[in-house]
Amino acid sequence: MQFDRGDISKLESFVLANPERFADMRGMLEELKADEKIYRSSIPDFAQNDIRLFYDGKLWSQILAGSITGWKVRNIIDDQGETKLLAKKSSAVMFLLLGLMPFLGSFIRKLWARADWRRHYTEMFTRWDYFRRAVNGKIFEKTIGWYRCGRISMTEALKIHDHPGRFFRHLPMLLFISATMHRFLTDFTFMKEKLSAIFIRPFQLYFSAALRETVASRYGCRGAEKTYSHR
Repeated sequence: MQFDRGDISKLESFVLANPERFADMRGMLEELKADEKIYRSSIPDFAQNDIRLFYDGKLWSQILAGSITGWKVRNIIDDQGETKLLAKKSSAVMFLLLGLMPFLGSFIRKLWARADWRRHYTEMFTRWDYFRRAVNGKIFEKTIGWYRCGRISMTEALKIHDHPGRFFRHLPMLLFISATMHRFLTDFTFMKEKLSAIFIRPFQLYFSAALRETVASRYGCRGAEKTYSHR
């Protein structure tokens, strides 16, 4: 069952049928019922709110208020942005619709409702040194992500840190190929290791019993490998 699809009435019936087991939890049940009502009234859930979505203005006010709180928790808006959107529901609706716009929508929403983002981009377009540091910071952030997912080696990550321009030679790879193929095409050492594993290693294993035992012991298969090697 989906985590938020529990039947509160059935839970309450069970609690009432077993009062001795839940004597110290009645307050929690009442709190859960109240929170459930608030939660259901803060999301456009047709299964729970049915046709109220078509006529209940109060319900939509609660849904917008819940959305605004969610934006604040997710750091899409700041305190001032939250106050303005709560005060003007038409702006909140427009803000909601902007969220449906891919790529550009997220950027516009943060500029609209986060003062730190507005300061950031003002500084970027008015101060060259700030712009350079901001771009380098983004490059380093992306580089760390590439290293963690195996797209580049530690050596290449350090080279990008020392020469950020190297970052841009990797960008075309992101559009068409997987992380493994990206590294295969940009890391000569990695390429040699992979080609060796595919074309040379099988022959080495076939002709060398000692190598087979070494590999088997690494994976906990020493006994089976010894049996095979003596055949």
